Amino acid sequence: MKKQKQKKKKKGSLSSLILIVIFLVGLSVTLYPAISNWWNSMHMSRAVASYQEAVEDTSKAEREAMLAAAEDYNRRLFERNAGIGTNLEDYDSVLDITGTGIMGYITIQKLDVELPIYHGMDANVLQVGVGHVSGSSLPVGGENTFSVLSGHRGMPDARLFTDIDQLVKGDVFIITVLDRKIAYEVDDISTVLPREVQELNIVPGKDYCTLVTCTPYGVNTQRLLVRGHRVALPENTELPTTQEKLQQLDWKIKLFIGIAALVLLLILILLWRRHRKKKKQKVLRERRESIEKHPENWEVVEEIAVQPTDSARSDNKRSRKRTHRDRKDRKPHD
Repeated sequence: MKKQKQKKKKKGSLSSLILIVIFLVGLSVTLYPAISNWWNSMHMSRAVASYQEAVEDTSKAEREAMLAAAEDYNRRLFERNAGIGTNLEDYDSVLDITGTGIMGYITIQKLDVELPIYHGMDANVLQVGVGHVSGSSLPVGGENTFSVLSGHRGMPDARLFTDIDQLVKGDVFIITVLDRKIAYEVDDISTVLPREVQELNIVPGKDYCTLVTCTPYGVNTQRLLVRGHRVALPENTELPTTQEKLQQLDWKIKLFIGIAALVLLLILILLWRRHRKKKKQKVLRERRESIEKHPENWEVVEEIAVQPTDSARSDNKRSRKRTHRDRKDRKPHD
């Protein structure tokens, strides 16, 4: 009998534990995309902030020399007609001010996106920012240049270029390299196969920049090209600073945390009530078993229940005395 009780108790505890584990796993799966996206956004914002600090610590003469070197690189690239996929020998050293491969950053106000731009398209680079496509012009602008920037889309832990399909003709994005800001207005949107790169070749006399990502969403068999031509820099091109972003926790995160806390509280309340109910049932069961084993105890209980207690007897005596006294004091009718 005791073994059966212990088994039932273990089953109850195990089911409660499984319920909690299932809830925590489901909560983690639900929160992971939002939290990881927020975390990676903060990481990218810090990378941009570090780049800005490095630029500020560099003298004007040094910045001008770096930009001149980048413009010379683009001139040689155009003259050699190297094409997509082919870099010049000094590619990695040009514009690498921080030593981390960051050459600048892109700002898309419409999408509330600001992402660091790295040399090349290494897998590690595309996990944390935008990659500069080899063989295209460095993103410093100028005649006879065509810069191509590539970013992932649909990653569960980072937005990156996920929403660039929302851009339409006339929208503007900003490229910042050192202290130079360049604005590009979207003028062409197309979808091509991965091997179709002829649309990315330098056009003589033009200053273009194209954003590239995979499409359709989740299938990734084609490439979405969003091209922009250089225009005058618009006013108010700044996004919230890194510190402001850190202070503004995404409302989805707050909502998820609030719901999770509420659900967890409800589960704890249900488990507590369940435990309390089981405890009461256990007490009642033990009493029944005790009565079944010792029926004579039940007779004693019944006698005690029927017989008045000492306090009840004394109360009855007092009541009778008061009644007798009242009768004596009562006057007879005339």
